[in-house]
Amino acid sequence: VSHIVSVTDLTAAIAASLRACPALTDQAPASETASAPTDFDARTGILTFADGAQIRAALLVDASGAQSVWRQRAGISCLHHDYDCAALTAEIALGAPHGQVARQVFLPDGPLALLPLPKPDRAALVWSLPARKAQALAACDESVFNGELNAAAREPFGQMHLIGARAHQPLKAQIAEAFIGPRLALVGEAAHVIHPLAGQGMNLTLRDIGALVDTLTEIRRLGLDYGDATMLENYARLRSADALAGALGTHTLAEIFSGPTPTRALAAAGMRGVGFIANNYPKLKDAFRRQADQGLGPL
Repeated sequence: VSHIVSVTDLTAAIAASLRACPALTDQAPASETASAPTDFDARTGILTFADGAQIRAALLVDASGAQSVWRQRAGISCLHHDYDCAALTAEIALGAPHGQVARQVFLPDGPLALLPLPKPDRAALVWSLPARKAQALAACDESVFNGELNAAAREPFGQMHLIGARAHQPLKAQIAEAFIGPRLALVGEAAHVIHPLAGQGMNLTLRDIGALVDTLTEIRRLGLDYGDATMLENYARLRSADALAGALGTHTLAEIFSGPTPTRALAAAGMRGVGFIANNYPKLKDAFRRQADQGLGPL
């Protein structure tokens, strides 16, 4: 079972959890212009804000995204792969109820996913396309877009049409060569960016957070500094291996399902085989689910 949660709802839930945490103290300056830190001295642990205010931090957890300034300042480089493709996203009105079922169609240009939204006749579209084609479909007349969408999606939910705005973003794979630095731990897209076709990017991030919490809990139990490099290395070793496995897995799927017709047909047969096994052998289905949830190890 998978769950699709909007960024707005997720952000509100996280904010509510932080407000309810009795151990949380907000030491950052209150003004909006000073809300973002501008410098971090790893030797002293001093974090400096835009207005000159400073706080001491034993560890900086970098969740600032793929273009992380903190990762770059720490001198951590990344392994890159550019797919020369983009993900076209939009809200779509369906011609028939989705029944809480997500569908993914593998096309020569790339996978097209329709993900159910709370309304029974609404879905989120994530369509991987060559970059120039994605840009064209993001800007073309709505009727042209609807025609292309219905032709590509093969009508799993009847005739569909666009609701609201379209957006697109480039697709790439990116893995940081190190997940930690001096008093620094990378999580989420600051550490790894993978192809979205399997929907595993968020799972990887949640596993980053879980592993880091486990590591910090052990550091506290031993009475060590939260920036202890030896202890943080345990986090880095586990998470870099899991992220690399996720990146290689999604990259392989993307290449197979965007390959020649015979290759796509063979891959589709394999996917149907996996579906048959999962539906008829519950223990194997549970194993597949655990792999998607836990990666290389339970938290």
